Amino acid sequence: MNRRQKSTKMVAKRAKAKLNKVKSGNTTIHHSKPKYVSKAEREKLDAEVATEVKNEVKAEETAPSDEGAT
Repeated sequence: MNRRQKSTKMVAKRAKAKLNKVKSGNTTIHHSKPKYVSKAEREKLDAEVATEVKNEVKAEETAPSDEGAT
């Protein structure tokens, strides 16, 4: 392999490596793996969701229905 071929291959290899480093989408996030959520934190989130659902159900039950008024 002569010098010109060798240098051309080296340049192509570096260019390919640079293209592989480019990430599409949100570049502020450097990892695609989601953040770990502990069991206690998951339980808190589930409790919050459950209370929100209960509040919505209570609000629907206490709201007067206008179906019979028309």
